[in-house]
Amino acid sequence: MLKLLNQKQRQEFREVRHFHVVGGRTGNRYRIHVGSISNIDVLHRNGTVRHRLCVQPTGDVPTYDVMAAQLLHLQDPDTELRFLRKANVHPARIENYTF
Repeated sequence: MLKLLNQKQRQEFREVRHFHVVGGRTGNRYRIHVGSISNIDVLHRNGTVRHRLCVQPTGDVPTYDVMAAQLLHLQDPDTELRFLRKANVHPARIENYTF
């Protein structure tokens, strides 16, 4: 997964265990946390969390592979909207509401 991240994302991931992605089609900002269940925050422009997304593949896929797939789907203009349509949407967690 780290090889897919740019330098800023790698540094952020090493420091705080998440990284930001800009949607390839929408320009939305996402924050992907370590995990594979409800681990994507959809952010307002000010950095607060609008809601969370849960999209996971079928089968026993390692966590970092799930995160790599999420990154690739969200940043690609051809797959972002399909990915969002498949996602389960959850309210923001109180402890993660601000950045």
